[in-house]
Amino acid sequence: METLHLSIHNGVATLIINRPGQHNAITLDMWQSLAELATRLEQDNDVRVVVVQGAGDEAFSAGGDISEFSQQRSDPWQAKIYNGKVELALKSLARLSKPTIALVKGYCVGGGFMLAAHCDLRVCGDNVVFGMPVAQLSTLVGYRDLQRFVHLIGLGATLDLLLTARQLNAHEAQAIGLCSRVYPLAEIG
Repeated sequence: METLHLSIHNGVATLIINRPGQHNAITLDMWQSLAELATRLEQDNDVRVVVVQGAGDEAFSAGGDISEFSQQRSDPWQAKIYNGKVELALKSLARLSKPTIALVKGYCVGGGFMLAAHCDLRVCGDNVVFGMPVAQLSTLVGYRDLQRFVHLIGLGATLDLLLTARQLNAHEAQAIGLCSRVYPLAEIG
């Protein structure tokens, strides 16, 4: 099974995080591949817009695959390498010269939330749940990622999400400017 599925049709590149059995959790290899795919999409003159979505309706992405953390992030050096690969993937996506749209359905938490935040727009199904559970996982959000959220939703809302680890539904997310549009799940494609 292809964990990142890319298709291009009529100028629209659709990138699907394809691990529905794991709520589309992103492995370290997938973060690395995301950066490579973003470079490929930037160079493809036929691509006019990029849509990022998770497979199925239950999750855009549950974030980084925490089952890998004990091996991939077991000490400060490994964590730094891991975080560097995530940062490169997010930067590569954010720097695309083509518009990027996160089509978000279901859970969008942790690294999945960061991925969606690095897209230009977030269009959501009415079943979306956004969250940043770093307070529960005893992990940190890097300064650059924090700045992305501050830019999108302001300092107060960012701190609220980070320090409380609370989750937002679609309408709360739209009210603070996190998502552009909310549609009934049956209509979002």
